[in-house]
Amino acid sequence: LCSTIAPHPTLPAVVAFAGADGKINVWDLDKGDCFFSHVNILNHGPVEPVSNRGSLSGFLDIQFSPDGLLLVATDESGRVTILDALSSEISRLPTWMNEQYFANDYYELAYNSSGHAFERGSGQPPHLAPQGVRCNHEGVGYSEHARRLLASCGLEGPQALPDTITRHNRDSVRMARYLMQQRSVDLRRDDCRMKSP
Repeated sequence: LCSTIAPHPTLPAVVAFAGADGKINVWDLDKGDCFFSHVNILNHGPVEPVSNRGSLSGFLDIQFSPDGLLLVATDESGRVTILDALSSEISRLPTWMNEQYFANDYYELAYNSSGHAFERGSGQPPHLAPQGVRCNHEGVGYSEHARRLLASCGLEGPQALPDTITRHNRDSVRMARYLMQQRSVDLRRDDCRMKSP
């Protein structure tokens, strides 16, 4: 059951197929060889209902990264899977690496009177709020050993965006919202003109 197909961005003969059956296959069409396969079994993270743990989750979409080194797929359980699809070897990672969450992913946000978002606990804008530790889907932090290992690889956690980028992004969103509102006003005005005799 192939529900989506993704051509490789630089290798015309390489195509990835993902299906509602929870399977990904990457083929070299010139050789007629399937050189990579992946089965999407729900073993990690939140699973609703719990009885679905261990079952297959069908893929909805698949795409190669622009450089063609990674394959990114989304599934019907709301998960994103990132694979090294050009390797026939599947690296076996420690089980704690199968779930990548940050505690601040779940911090409560609120808005001040100016419409700016802030993290309720610290009162800081989300990009300046205290960084959360890596944790599993239940909010349990990784062990000290895992944190040291990540730090040794330069993967301590998310870094705050510079204020100039944040301001630019915020202003871009505001401008887009303003333009949409103006377009809506213009459409209503045009509609009223067309209806009047």
